[in-house]
Amino acid sequence: MNIFAFAVRRPIATLMLMIGLTAIGIGALFSFSIDLFPNIDFPLAFIQTPYPGVDPAQMENIVTRKIEEEVNTVENIKTMTSTSFEGFSWIMVEFQWGTNIDLAAVDLREKVDIAKRTLPRDIEQVTVAKLDINSQPILDVSLGGTYDLKELRRIADKEIKPAFERVGGVANVEVFGGLQREIRVKVVPERLRALKLTINDVINGITADNQNTSVGNIVEGNFKYLIRSEGEMATPERLGNIIVKDVEGRPVYLSELATIHDSFKDIESVSRLNQQPSVSLSVKKEAGANPVEISAAVRKLLPRLEARYGGRMKITIGNDRSEFINNSIQMVKENATSGAYLAVIILFLFLKNYRSTLIIGLSIPLAVVMTFPFMFLHRTMTLNLMTLGGLALGIGMIVDNSIVVLENIYRLVSEAPDGESRREELAIKAADEVFLPITASTLTTIVVFLPIGFVPGFIGEIFINMSLTIVYSLTASLLVSMTLVPMMSSKILKLDSEYAELLFLRALGRLAHRLSPPLTGEWGKAFGAVLLVIGTGLLTAVAVFPGWPLWVRALAAAPVVPLAGGAALSLVLRVFHLLCELVVFPLWETTIMVVFLGLYKRLLGLLLPRWYLRLPYLAAMVGLFAFSLTQLPPLGFFPKMDRGIFVIHFETPEGTSVEKTDEITRRIEALVRPYGEVDKIISNTKLGEADITVVLTPKATRKRTTNEVIQDLRPKVEGIPGYTTIAYQEPKMGGPHGGKAVQIEVMGDDYEVIKQLCRQVASRVADVPGLKDLDDGVKPGRPEIKVEFDRERIRDLGVGLTTVANMARSLVFGTLAGKYKELNEEFDIRVEAADRYKDELDKFSRLEIPLEKNKAAVLGQVAKIWQGRGFTKVERKNLKRIIKVQADIAGRSMGEVMADVQKRLEGFPLPNGYQINFGGENEEMMEGFRNLGIALLASIALVYMIMAAQYESLSYPFVIMFTIPLSFIGVVAGLRLGGFDFSITAMIGVIMLAGIVVNNGIILIEYINQRRGELKEDKITAAIQSGLIRFRPIWMTVSTTVLGMLPLALGIGAGSDFYQPLAITVIGGLTMSTVLTLTFIPALYILIDDIVERVMGVVRKYV
Repeated sequence: MNIFAFAVRRPIATLMLMIGLTAIGIGALFSFSIDLFPNIDFPLAFIQTPYPGVDPAQMENIVTRKIEEEVNTVENIKTMTSTSFEGFSWIMVEFQWGTNIDLAAVDLREKVDIAKRTLPRDIEQVTVAKLDINSQPILDVSLGGTYDLKELRRIADKEIKPAFERVGGVANVEVFGGLQREIRVKVVPERLRALKLTINDVINGITADNQNTSVGNIVEGNFKYLIRSEGEMATPERLGNIIVKDVEGRPVYLSELATIHDSFKDIESVSRLNQQPSVSLSVKKEAGANPVEISAAVRKLLPRLEARYGGRMKITIGNDRSEFINNSIQMVKENATSGAYLAVIILFLFLKNYRSTLIIGLSIPLAVVMTFPFMFLHRTMTLNLMTLGGLALGIGMIVDNSIVVLENIYRLVSEAPDGESRREELAIKAADEVFLPITASTLTTIVVFLPIGFVPGFIGEIFINMSLTIVYSLTASLLVSMTLVPMMSSKILKLDSEYAELLFLRALGRLAHRLSPPLTGEWGKAFGAVLLVIGTGLLTAVAVFPGWPLWVRALAAAPVVPLAGGAALSLVLRVFHLLCELVVFPLWETTIMVVFLGLYKRLLGLLLPRWYLRLPYLAAMVGLFAFSLTQLPPLGFFPKMDRGIFVIHFETPEGTSVEKTDEITRRIEALVRPYGEVDKIISNTKLGEADITVVLTPKATRKRTTNEVIQDLRPKVEGIPGYTTIAYQEPKMGGPHGGKAVQIEVMGDDYEVIKQLCRQVASRVADVPGLKDLDDGVKPGRPEIKVEFDRERIRDLGVGLTTVANMARSLVFGTLAGKYKELNEEFDIRVEAADRYKDELDKFSRLEIPLEKNKAAVLGQVAKIWQGRGFTKVERKNLKRIIKVQADIAGRSMGEVMADVQKRLEGFPLPNGYQINFGGENEEMMEGFRNLGIALLASIALVYMIMAAQYESLSYPFVIMFTIPLSFIGVVAGLRLGGFDFSITAMIGVIMLAGIVVNNGIILIEYINQRRGELKEDKITAAIQSGLIRFRPIWMTVSTTVLGMLPLALGIGAGSDFYQPLAITVIGGLTMSTVLTLTFIPALYILIDDIVERVMGVVRKYV
């Protein structure tokens, strides 16, 4: 007994199976985590090495290079980039996709351990670890209210941050802005010299005298007492009572040497929300955590936190990234639902039978729900834009198998004289007839997604989730079409089905018959009906009459409501069905189906019998395909998603203070605020750079896109002086590499040569249309005061160079000397020279450094001091220094701009040992297209192999495969009409088409061969008749697929931009291939068959 025979003959078992799978699917659905995109384990590791006090150039030479040279021997490294900062080295290693990052990290540690032998001995720690870029910020929270910035920062650090970090799934919370308390001890160098002390004496005295000390324990009787010395100062002022040292028999107090200030740390960042000062917190999630749940938990926590402070604290959500996730997920759900509704409507128009439509309609939710258990088997899968997008894309394809099965059942039932009485037998026979074709068509659709799983890199990782979802949904649809559809068809399918309102009227008739007295015939029914009407009227009067008690009125209304509701519903349905029978169905049949079917019949009759028409037609179609290749839209990476947020990142000249940089931030904020589309402005200014996050109102409430707002704002911001570079960054997809869209990497050894080359490159490409905010990458360097000590003079003073340098550092920058504790909180104590000794270069050179043995060193006398510029950072890639010429793109595609850029740089003269690479998005895009191109060829090969195995023929699959290039005509037309680039998502649509468009050819060729074998028709007659008979089911399946994707193609809702090119690619390609399949494939079939017959005839003569 095959599966469909079992389903038809064991309906209860089949029903229980469907209910069980549905229950499992619903359970799996509620167990998924929700995210915007799948969690991707990037093969990244980092090596960080702190070495305080070393400038970037020296850091590169004595730390970064030595680690790089050793690490470079590790296997499977794709790229190695490094950045040497002041006192810090950062190396990021990107491995080939598929590398076991845990084992690779072990190899890295071994190599770093070897490299440590050559590093400076005073480097204490080198950290090697995996880099997890999935731990992304979820939301930004700003604190405001009546508290000052000092108290806001304290509350943020001590109360709000710990509360957020206790939320499940939160990795860490970063705090920005506000004022951090610090006790500053400002020493007067002359007083130190007069009392024969050094600044180290002050530091040691504070550290030793400002602490509690455990003395021990005393046991007295039954008690054990802890003895503790209370040495910590209770107030900052009392620090002045600390005895620094005894000098000539008397104690020297700190108050004699310095003034004590209850102050703040140097401002490192300034934060604002909507131009108001604030303290901001960035909440980051753990890898794999559910961002929607984290956001909900944090939001639930906010009212309780605000209540602690009696209305003085205002906590505002600045930017909640989970909102876009929720909106995107909701968009996919709504589009999938809309697509399902449209598919059901078109089925109703084709079938004109509500029972048939009900059967097909039920197969959609069942197949969708049955997909979730398959997804649940992959523990890393989440409900995200890719998995749910796969379901939305597959909605129209899900019903294809059920349509073919039902249409064949309906045909056999309608053709048999006693078809309705033999529904079970005919349902089994019909399912058996189409089992192989629909299985083959499903397999051809499924196998095209298999090569995507082998595509390396970010693209393969992100699209495999969508591919697997479509594969699982199609597998579930095949199961439903082989079980539920035959079973339901055998039970409820009728050729002339009764409408729902007739069932209600029949029920009313039975009720009237029961109310009639013992009369028979029509008189009895009529009398019962009269009684029913009168009784209903009386009950209605009682229900609406206010004089009756409420319980009596409710009791009277109980039978009236269902009767009245049923009657009203029956009336509405009756009007709808009359409208369908008298207007919609005739209009559909006469003006659409009959007209098109008639035109199609004439076209086949004219084309197929005449070889002199077939050959030019085939040649014309091949020529049209060749022409479409020349009209391919320019290449693009991923479609820009209008997330309603962008970041303005700008940099000021090296060394610009936070306060000066913040002035520019304020001016940009003032320009942004008047825009009606702007909801919130969150700014964070640091030393020499700032980020201004602009959050727009929801997409449905604004008339302009995020990109249009940026383009309008860009020229206004250009009028603000003071910044060196600026970038407008929208959230984008891609790998771990940051920066602007266009990156031209100039690599070599000598920085001065690289700078010169970068300036030349930037000048060559500056006028390329579409390039915006071009940055040549050349920085003038950070202004710095360089100090070169005279070793001979320092030696004459009887001290070491390191001692003098460290004392100078303590006087200028300051040195921490323990903690001041107050109310269970700790604050740094910083010892430094008074401001008047270091606020000018001339004063700095005259700074006197008291030494031991009553000696002193004037800084300008023991060192050469001059102003200069130094590196802020030194970047390297694959063992060579690198500077990037970067730019954003506006108004043109990535492919168009990069083609012009590469043309401008053709023949660019490069010295030996120097090279130019094109990195950034272009590098990822070209790698993605290469890999997907290979995947497309593999998909086509797999499709051909399945069809060859099905037909046991090499020629028939070759005929069907021509639908793939024909579909490309529609792809190009759709993208051109929609104004879209040929992006990565469009390429995925082309791969999908390779498996979808052949389905119609399979159905058509299968039926042609069937008629030639069973009815002994000649090939031309068989081709014509097969085309006419399969015209309706082919267009039915195509219509459901197209309409199922139509909501995504229209780009309705948040996040729909991502799938819009893909949906348009599939719709355009499928529509065009269907039109041509119905004519081109029969014509090509006859041509190939003629050629095979003639070749075989020649072979038979000589064999």
